[in-house]
This record gives sequence, C-alpha cells and structure tokens, in this order.
Amino acid sequence: EAPRLMIRKILIAAVAFGVLAALPSSASAQENIVLTDKQVEYFVKAGKALESGEQDQAIEYYRLALKAGEANVLYAALGRALYRKGRCAEADKAYEAALTAPTVASPPPASVREKIEEYRIGLRVECPGTLVIKCEPADMKVRVSGGARRACGEFPIELKADFYRIEGSAGGEIVESEVKIVGMETATIELKIDVKKVATGPEVGPTPTEDSPMGTVGLITAGVGGALLATAVVFDLVVLGPAIDDLETASDSRSSDEQAKFDDADSAQTTTLILYIGGGVLATAGVIIWALAPDAAPAETGGLQPWLGADSAGITYGTRW
Repeated sequence: EAPRLMIRKILIAAVAFGVLAALPSSASAQENIVLTDKQVEYFVKAGKALESGEQDQAIEYYRLALKAGEANVLYAALGRALYRKGRCAEADKAYEAALTAPTVASPPPASVREKIEEYRIGLRVECPGTLVIKCEPADMKVRVSGGARRACGEFPIELKADFYRIEGSAGGEIVESEVKIVGMETATIELKIDVKKVATGPEVGPTPTEDSPMGTVGLITAGVGGALLATAVVFDLVVLGPAIDDLETASDSRSSDEQAKFDDADSAQTTTLILYIGGGVLATAGVIIWALAPDAAPAETGGLQPWLGADSAGITYGTRW
C-alpha cells in the first residue's frame, strides 16, 4: 500500500506541475494584438476603395496591411474583397488564414470567427463548382438540364451551385442522372451506355433522302430525250407533213419544181427520223440509268448497295420497280 500511495502522489504532483507550467504560455496565446497606425491607415483606405467599387485597390491595401503584420480582421476583410471580385478560391484561403491569425480585441475574436464561418458557408452557395463527367462510350453527347448538347470531352465545366439533370446519349440510347453542384467543390458522375451494333442486313449506303449523282444524270438524260421526241412530233406535223403534201401536188401536176419538192420532203423526213431515234434512245437510256442508280431507294428496293453484316459483307442490287 505505502509504495502505491507514494507513486500516486508523485504522479499527481507531476501533472499539477505540468498544468501550472503550461498556464503562462496558454494565457499569452490568448492575448490580443493592436494594429499599428500604418495598418489602420491601409485598412481605412481599403474600406473607402470598396465603397467606390475599386476592389483591386482595396485588395492591394489589405495586402499591404498584412505585410506589416498578420491579424484576423485583415485576413477576413481581404477575403471579402476577393469574394466580391469573384476570386472565390483565394477568398477561402484568406478566410482560413483568418481563423489561425493573431486576433484583435475589437471586434471580439469569437464574433470574427463566427462571421468567417458564415462567409465560408456563403462561398459554397454563391460561388461556382466544377462538374466532371466520365462517359462510356467516350463520344457520348451530354446535355445539362436541357441545355445544348456538347461532347463529353468538353468537361469539366463550372456551374452555379444548384441541382442539375444530366442526360447522355449514344447509339440511339439515353441515360440520365442528377447531380448537386456545391460551390468550391468538384462533383464527378459517370454515364455509361452499352451500345450494341447488331447488323442483320444492309447498313452502309445512301439513305432514302440521299440522291445519287447517277440518278440525277439519268433524269436529265431522260428529260432531254423526251424533249427531242416532242420536237420530233411537232416537226413531223408542222414541217414534214406539209412537205409531203407539196410533193404529191407537184407530182400530180408534173410541176417543174417537183425535184425541189422531193428534196425538201426527203430532208424533212430525215430530220424527223433523227429526232425520233435520238429522243427515243436518250429517253430509254435515262430511264435505265435512273433505275440502276444507288440513290433514294433503300438498299432492298433499288440500286447497287454495299452491305456489312456481323460475319460477312457484300453488294446487293435492286430496281425501283
């Protein structure tokens, strides 16, 4: 018992001595500092600059005051000026430094600390945050709360603190997610779509709205042929018919210009024949070219079309009829 009691007394004495030895340093740590005249001058000038909307000038005055000595109120005021300038990250660092900097007596350190915590909470609400999106597949298109679609590679982006609906699309599929953006923080979400390309028939080739140049050439050729046929009919009625009538009249009356009438009728007949043949050939060729062209008709209904399947490839042919 005696040895135990003695050891206990020694331990209690040692603890008491340590506490008493620590009291002077703790008390001195709680002592408040007094701003120098120069610091007060800079502090006042910075306040006037803020009232005039000159944030950059105010920031410079606060930094000059801090060079003369650190103080909680100086860091707090600097942080507020940086926040008004939109430099949120720097403002947060200034607020953080204010929490550990030497304190002044007035305003009371407790009220300064409370105000700084309030300011730091405000940064999370009023300052932008960062959104990072990871996409699979990487070429996914992303839209934020109904905004314009953008490539996934354009992220990260800054957004106001708020809730957002994120929509990703790829391969005809859509995936959605919600995210909360907090000021000064980075939010990361992942969007994933399983894009399965199952090829069971023709996949490559013009769509129903994509006309081939070959088809256009065919239509033009057929149009020219039709125009020649129409010209042939008109020439037949207006020129060849009267020429034949004049030749028959001259032949019946054995007129001296019978040979001339014959030559006229023969020339008109030759021209008409050329027009009929040329128009018919062009019209037929144009229709054939148009029918064979791999244009507006889908692969299964018209034209030469390449196709790519899961295990094979080839070319299909179909007509428009």
